[in-house]
Amino acid sequence: EARDWRSEQVPVVSGLVIDFLLPDSTKETKKFVRRPLGIDFYKTRPISMKRVQAGSHGKELGIQPGWQVVAVNGEDVAAKEFDYTYRLLRNLAAQLPQQPAEYLAAEIGTKG
Repeated sequence: EARDWRSEQVPVVSGLVIDFLLPDSTKETKKFVRRPLGIDFYKTRPISMKRVQAGSHGKELGIQPGWQVVAVNGEDVAAKEFDYTYRLLRNLAAQLPQQPAEYLAAEIGTKG
């Protein structure tokens, strides 16, 4: 029996999925689809959010200071060294499309 290759599911890696551990010990999963991410973090293990820039993609997603990065695209990074996780985040973020600043301003501005 011949297989129809068009019906097969091909995994597509699009976006950057980060699992965060929150201060109340719950977890949140957020998917970034463009850059800049707009997040600053401490050089800790696991990486902890320092601040989230106003009007950024990170702010849109509801990221909060104090959240810790525990997984990146399904890979557990809670015990990984800062440099490893930072490189992973940087490399994956670099593959995201860049959001032009003027588009963001238009998106945030009032319509009418």
